[in-house]
Amino acid sequence: MTIIFNKNHCWNIFSFLFLVWIYSSHLTFLYADNASSIEINNLTYKSFSVAFDIESSAKPQELSYLHDNIRKNLKWSGMYEINLNPNQADVTIGINYTPNDQIIATISSRWGSQFFEIKKPLKETDHTFQVFDKIINEIIFQLTGERSHLGNAIVFIEKGTYKGYKLVLIDPYGDGRRVLVDDGNLNILPRWKPDSTAILFTALGSSGSKIKQFNFKTKNIKTFLASRDKFSGGTWGPKDELIITISKKGNSDLYKINQEGKILQRLTHRSSTESNPRWSPDGERLVFISNRSGSIQIYQRDMKTGEEYRMSYEGGTNVEPSWSSNGAYIIFAGIRNGLYQIFLMDKDGTFTQQITNGGDSSEQPVWAPSGRHILFTSKVGYDYKLYIMNADGTNSRRVTQTGTGISEFNPAWTANFDWQK
Repeated sequence: MTIIFNKNHCWNIFSFLFLVWIYSSHLTFLYADNASSIEINNLTYKSFSVAFDIESSAKPQELSYLHDNIRKNLKWSGMYEINLNPNQADVTIGINYTPNDQIIATISSRWGSQFFEIKKPLKETDHTFQVFDKIINEIIFQLTGERSHLGNAIVFIEKGTYKGYKLVLIDPYGDGRRVLVDDGNLNILPRWKPDSTAILFTALGSSGSKIKQFNFKTKNIKTFLASRDKFSGGTWGPKDELIITISKKGNSDLYKINQEGKILQRLTHRSSTESNPRWSPDGERLVFISNRSGSIQIYQRDMKTGEEYRMSYEGGTNVEPSWSSNGAYIIFAGIRNGLYQIFLMDKDGTFTQQITNGGDSSEQPVWAPSGRHILFTSKVGYDYKLYIMNADGTNSRRVTQTGTGISEFNPAWTANFDWQK
């Protein structure tokens, strides 16, 4: 195992705890004065136990919000286990909250050493839960090195024994479930608008196919395009423009449209099939799949010059490319030995690394906004279920707890959702 520490990174409690609790037969440090990182090889470490010490006269729902969100984030990280006894835990999170006065949060060791303290004054006019969110975010960052998943949301398609395909919303822990669309149609391929206020999806029905938008503020569903032509998904651009797949006369091409549904530009003009577009976060590149070479592969288009080139070469089928939030990496699914596996490549396609290698197909990967995790689907019996794993393929676990007969697919993840709406 190799861990890279950037010398310029902000050191927090997680950094300290990580170094204190490492266990190894031997460590190899590679360091140079002019290097930007320290490389540590052959490293293993254990998880920590954490307990809570809460003093407050607050309402139960306020205490539950604080406790539950901190606990879920820590357990979800895979680095902490909850201990009910502060005297036995490696770390204790102390919270002293006086309504309309102040909230104090501390992080201490089992030996009583205080690592961290944060104070937030509270007034009657303050939005209490917004202050709570700041406290939670800071505690999670101090203990895990990343921000909490407050504001994160996942949409996906659910198919059961009922008629139609539902559009469903959950948080990364599988909680907060909301059914957004349940109209009996075959609804597929949801995509978040960049500001997380709406979702684009494709609806297939007896009257043809439609490109629709679900708006979270109004709860209305708007139809961008409706036609006897076949639509199969789209992607949002940086200026609220969209790129969608339209199938005419047997093959599909990519088109740019505006929010009024007007076609602005046809991007591809081929007899082959082009689909599954994903716009890069900076709007300069587009990845998509095409069978123009005789096999299904991933291609990239420069949105300024129109130049296109092939990115994937190994295997006869590589599909479902998805950008990381910083635009540096792309994950995708490819068939190897009869099963879909998940792969990582850089933005130019110069290197590719296989992430999964299990006995079941792993498909439809999308990045977590943090870049540390990957959301994907995998088969459980006869059904597909949602899973999350670390970006290196480790620590895979189920997201939902739905039973047999229900399949989940086409996931999409955002970090800026307002759960209060």
